[in-house]
Amino acid sequence: MSMQTAASGAGALKATGDVLATNEMSGMVDAANAYAKFDKKGRDYALQLI
Repeated sequence: MSMQTAASGAGALKATGDVLATNEMSGMVDAANAYAKFDKKGRDYALQLI
């Protein structure tokens, strides 16, 4: 039951996100994705140094 609740909650969040999908929000998502990408590259680089 909790899986179903979580799935419906995620669906509601996605629907809300779709409704609010403005250029500003898209830009925030792009920035978050870029940060995550650089963060991962930084971790990979740090692991190579060990």
